[in-house]
Amino acid sequence: MKSLVLDSVSSPITKRVYNMALDEFFSWYAQEPRPGFTKATVSAWRVTLEERGLGSSSIIVGMSAIRKLAVEATDNGLNTKGVCPADATRLSIDSRTL
Repeated sequence: MKSLVLDSVSSPITKRVYNMALDEFFSWYAQEPRPGFTKATVSAWRVTLEERGLGSSSIIVGMSAIRKLAVEATDNGLNTKGVCPADATRLSIDSRTL
């Protein structure tokens, strides 16, 4: 799934920043039970970024990576409702696509 996001952007800098942002999100997501890849989860992630004291531009870039993740999942017909795209065992798709 992460490769869909990274392959969809052309700038090497954007790829690097999105890669880091997605790694941080997936790590945070795995730390405790979450309701899935939902609006509430994404909002909680934003609050976490704000609590870390990140600047607004850093938060915007991080959230752009998450937004791109949702777009790519939808565009590629992957069922992300209520699940985290990093969690292949809970997706109703072949885990090789992640």
